[in-house]
Amino acid sequence: MQAGEKKEQPAEFIDYLNDMLYSDSNLNLVTMFYGIFNSKTNELYSACAGHVPPILIFESKIEKLKLKKNFPCGIYSKQQLHKMGRPFTLSQNTIPAGAKILFYTDGLTECHDPNQLVFFEETEMQKTLEANSRQNCHMIVHHLYESVKKFKGDDNFPDDIFIICLETIQ
Repeated sequence: MQAGEKKEQPAEFIDYLNDMLYSDSNLNLVTMFYGIFNSKTNELYSACAGHVPPILIFESKIEKLKLKKNFPCGIYSKQQLHKMGRPFTLSQNTIPAGAKILFYTDGLTECHDPNQLVFFEETEMQKTLEANSRQNCHMIVHHLYESVKKFKGDDNFPDDIFIICLETIQ
């Protein structure tokens, strides 16, 4: 891959990967989030391609980061996206010192209960985060994983589940 300086610019990097996937994907798609965190200014610069937004956990507040959403990579070419007025664009979020950022895949949020009636995101995810928001990142991830296993009834998930939590330094 010849990404070069594009890796320093999240929207350009996703645009570059999209072109590679579009020309070589056989109509497969890839969701992704790519971000660069500046620890001196606490700014998160990011771009999103159809991926679920990270969650900001600060004190007792839990909210999804504000992102400019777009299609997953591999569906449309750069020219098609620009023609539709939907190029991959840069988002910027200020992350408070001491806050946590939770990154996860839709395998977590779209996990069903045993009766296939309810998504984990609709009922349990927010409750689990609220109950554990003051815990350290390791414990937040642990409680989320245990909660989704209990919600589903087992640990045989139909989609990948990836959870990572980062904490900014005060």
